[in-house]
Amino acid sequence: MTPERILVIDDDRNICNIMKFALESSGYSAETAYDPRDGMAKACSNPPALILLDYNMPGKDGLTLMKDFRTIPDLENVPIIFVTALSMPEIVTAALTGGVAGYLVKPFALKALLDAVATGLKKK
Repeated sequence: MTPERILVIDDDRNICNIMKFALESSGYSAETAYDPRDGMAKACSNPPALILLDYNMPGKDGLTLMKDFRTIPDLENVPIIFVTALSMPEIVTAALTGGVAGYLVKPFALKALLDAVATGLKKK
């Protein structure tokens, strides 16, 4: 059985590497992208089972990128979990209203990340 593929999009390479390691250690396949453009290209070329997405990135914020994903038929139903340092109520509300499958605030426990991924994949 092929492991479910998770796409991690975050401009912090250390965070990407930590999440990738945790996901792969738990049996998932993980791919990283360090900016919105690369994330969009990778998502479109091989739609993932789930996307872990930072909110605050250069060029385009995560909420805008999520809305862009929702306009693409192969990506419109892919669960997206925000993993971000931002916990302001207006951003959390906008993300939840926009349809995220979960919202984790950095720093996070790896167990919380893996639990969110498992829950997000069930919503697929």
